[in-house]
Amino acid sequence: MLRFGQNLIKPSVVFLRTELCFALVNRRPVVPGHVLVCPLRPVERFRDLCPEEVADLFRTAQRVGNVVEKHFCGTSLTFSIQDGPEAGQTVKVSAYYAEYKLRHNYRN
Repeated sequence: MLRFGQNLIKPSVVFLRTELCFALVNRRPVVPGHVLVCPLRPVERFRDLCPEEVADLFRTAQRVGNVVEKHFCGTSLTFSIQDGPEAGQTVKVSAYYAEYKLRHNYRN
């Protein structure tokens, strides 16, 4: 089992795993295709990641984002990290959020 903060993640919901991170579809998606890319090592804040984890997280987010955008015929992507409670972080884990955007559903 993998961890997403205090939550256990079944391997069956993980669609990509690398040496240092994993990706899964968000259980409460903002839009279809809203995914999470998380480090394998549980850390609460982005600053707690080592440089190799940061690099793998960004490479994986780029790879996943490309697939999600193509699959959902998106025209843009939003990547975000909610790093701390005042940033909207509700689960104590550093994760990279990716969601595709279409011209007609884009809102700032």
